[in-house]
Amino acid sequence: MLYLNSPAAVFLPSVSDYDFSHASHQEHYCKAFQERGTTQYLGHNAQWEIQELHEKLDGLIKDKRLRREMSENALKLIDGNALDRICNIILKNYVKG
Repeated sequence: MLYLNSPAAVFLPSVSDYDFSHASHQEHYCKAFQERGTTQYLGHNAQWEIQELHEKLDGLIKDKRLRREMSENALKLIDGNALDRICNIILKNYVKG
């Protein structure tokens, strides 16, 4: 499993899968990142062959435009203000009442 939050946080294109040893929400996240154009999702790790991974990685290596597009899509998801939003939610809901 390639952790999705790490590549997206630094705006790197990724190829992802999930397995049942991880929480079931992983498939949802993999699909969501694919729909937003930041990753190429392979499916459950028992559903794809190593050749598919090679093809995806080879495609990313050879296609600079695609890598740039995926990086730009990741940039749209990460704005760097999460800490401020979380602090505001805590203050609003738990401190200030």
